[in-house]
Amino acid sequence: MDYLVAVNNSGYGLVDAALKGLGLVQLPDYYVQQHLARGELVSLLEAWQTSPDGVWAVYPTRRQFSPKLNALVEYLEQHLRQQQETA
Repeated sequence: MDYLVAVNNSGYGLVDAALKGLGLVQLPDYYVQQHLARGELVSLLEAWQTSPDGVWAVYPTRRQFSPKLNALVEYLEQHLRQQQETA
């Protein structure tokens, strides 16, 4: 049996491949939610889904927290929480 295994480090590239019917992908919900809702993709093997791990912001510890870094962390926290609530 011949088959192809492709490796890609871009979630959006993997979504594109799945939309083109090139195979199965395992991705976080935020990549595929809208495609699942529109019926462009279907969820498979739901009994074997991995548990959600979360997203981590890793930065060097300092006494002063950069305002830009603080803004980014706050934005991500709010945006990802909204994504999770609408899922």
